Amino acid sequence: MLLQDGPGGAFWRRCLGASVRLLRAIICLCPPPDVLKADAMALQLIGTLCTAAGAAPGPSSAAAAVALASTLPRGPLRAPALRRIAGLAELAVSKLQADNPMHLKALEQARAVIAEAKACQKLEEQK
Repeated sequence: MLLQDGPGGAFWRRCLGASVRLLRAIICLCPPPDVLKADAMALQLIGTLCTAAGAAPGPSSAAAAVALASTLPRGPLRAPALRRIAGLAELAVSKLQADNPMHLKALEQARAVIAEAKACQKLEEQK
């Protein structure tokens, strides 16, 4: 994963790590039984995390998108969550420079998240 190594890099790494741990805890509540169903809470947290990560520099935004997307389980929560995370990845791509060698890995990761979201959306449309 590529996170900024500048003065704010440690802050972003700690925030992203804590956010992913919190998301994993909430996702544990998402499967049945219905009493514990927390899909709306997980989607709200993903939206909040994507908004916060959007304020980060391009490589950090891309890393956050990859970390959040890789945390998602297979199932009904994945498609709507990936749509929101793909928005973050698109924002990261707009911040990154294709001719900057330091941004190539982040561009590749962000594009992979966008492609995964599109594939998941196509599967949902076929159902």
